[in-house]
Amino acid sequence: MKTTLPVLALASLLLNAAAVFAAPLTNSHVIELAVHRIERLTELKKIDTNYANKLASMSLSLGAPADIANGAYTVLISQSPGADQSVNQMQMILGTDGKAIKETIVKSAAPAGEPNWTTVSPLTLLENAFHYLMENGENSADLKVFVDSVVEASIHQLNVDNTVQGQVLMTNSQNSKKLEIILDSNGNFVSAKVI
Repeated sequence: MKTTLPVLALASLLLNAAAVFAAPLTNSHVIELAVHRIERLTELKKIDTNYANKLASMSLSLGAPADIANGAYTVLISQSPGADQSVNQMQMILGTDGKAIKETIVKSAAPAGEPNWTTVSPLTLLENAFHYLMENGENSADLKVFVDSVVEASIHQLNVDNTVQGQVLMTNSQNSKKLEIILDSNGNFVSAKVI
């Protein structure tokens, strides 16, 4: 009993210190967490699977509506435009820990049109692009700005030699440069460059 109390006190102190000194989330991590939340919501059939299969872009802004307690980030998820050019959109509010607090359909439109993806969804391609960025961004000054300050990511379909590829374009809040990440139709990394 004499040794248990000091050990428990030390463990409590270390856990509290870790929570206090935890690094804030990078913008790329917040968007990547939102991607995982969309995956989960579509698996549970709580949102339309077109948010995975017809994803066009995700935009991040700091802060949340005043009526959402503990909201730190707002992510706007947009599908590809429908035939009438209207777009289905969902707003996701995340807390300082990156956990989703609330999802709201902010605009409902006609079903999304083209492009049709064959092997993996654009959501999976976007997720793989963010994994590449987060795994390689700490070692490259050109990529680091996107790790910390990405504010939008869009996915486009390319046809290269009759092969479908995904082009992910990321913008950041620090400069006008864009990061282009190309993935093959299975979601494997092909190339990356800052443009």
